[in-house]
Amino acid sequence: SNGERPKAAFKVHVAHRGEEELSEPEPVLTAQVEGPGGVALSSSPRVRRASIDEKALKHTGSTIEMRWMAPGPRNTLVVAKQGGGPEVFERFKECVEVLIRLEASVFVEPEMHAMLLEQGVVEPGSVHTWNSPFSSLIPVEVAESLDLAVTFGGDGTVLWVASLLQECSVPPMLSFNMGSLGFMTPFGPDSLSQRLERILHSGFQLMLRHRLRCRILRASEGNGGVGSLQRHEGGFEQAKVCLNEVVIDRGMSPFLTNLECYIGDMLITHVQGDGIIVSTPSGSTAYSLAAGGSMVHPSVPCMLFTPICPHSLSFRPMIFPDSVCLRVQVPKQARGTMWASFDGKDRHQLRAGDAILIDVSTLPIPTICNENSTSDWFASVSENLHWNVRRVQGARDAPPTSE
Repeated sequence: SNGERPKAAFKVHVAHRGEEELSEPEPVLTAQVEGPGGVALSSSPRVRRASIDEKALKHTGSTIEMRWMAPGPRNTLVVAKQGGGPEVFERFKECVEVLIRLEASVFVEPEMHAMLLEQGVVEPGSVHTWNSPFSSLIPVEVAESLDLAVTFGGDGTVLWVASLLQECSVPPMLSFNMGSLGFMTPFGPDSLSQRLERILHSGFQLMLRHRLRCRILRASEGNGGVGSLQRHEGGFEQAKVCLNEVVIDRGMSPFLTNLECYIGDMLITHVQGDGIIVSTPSGSTAYSLAAGGSMVHPSVPCMLFTPICPHSLSFRPMIFPDSVCLRVQVPKQARGTMWASFDGKDRHQLRAGDAILIDVSTLPIPTICNENSTSDWFASVSENLHWNVRRVQGARDAPPTSE
């Protein structure tokens, strides 16, 4: 679409322990609200806020209660699972039609935009898209104008939207489960119009899902040590933001991984096995769980450190606080190269001396809860994993009575 877009009405920033601006260990939530279409965020006295209706504010942990300030969200991104079939597309169309009826500006991916116009679902100009010929990312000016994101699919669709936005602030995300798994998609597709209108006109709870920021460092030429951050041709640092996990493995190499792991300048361990998973709490029910890691509630501010098939009987998974900056380095005497992937894609080769810096991003993903963060999470692990399903032990037989 053309023309100047207003700034987004919603932004959440979490400042973690270890940053210079903090003297206390609790996270800080920062909400920036601008214009008549802004939102009211819940918070605590530690929240720095601007133009927020304080009467609507409540904050507990990483859960926020929020309501829209009239007239509601201005710009909404709607994303459907690619190849999701007719049912997914029908729900996608219904959502677009409801938002247009409510006079919201709707953004969709270029492929879906072309499909909507081709089938005559919308009039030209009523739905917006973007043009990024050299990147799959949403342009910054579009991303920063979004007030709400709606997804139709499974957890993979949520990960896809997170990858489109990368280091931009992510708007509240309303996710309808039309995929195979639903850890991050608490809403069913039934009664879509009623659910959508309720979310747009009343208050609801948000859960902040932390992300990992990963920066690749390349070895200095000649000495095999860690050099400066790898840069694109334009001079910007190369960084990836993950919602689930970053995985460093041996790829096709026949040799064990040999990775050095540091927190600051302190060597904490060597990883010798198939690799290492550094996961968010949201990703704790994904690859990390399959590798023996613990399940962690998404509101817990931390990162998980889970080895993949370690060649050691004593290498157990660990959980680090959100204040640490983890450096995983390929030593200069490594026998082979390693590979890093981010949320299961975008693999990068790591050679001797290369490293990855991993810390918790200050821009989490706010997902809209169906009930609340705890109820939604326990429902998802019970339904998707059948967690601790067992026949309940019967009552003790009554002792015989003497006559």
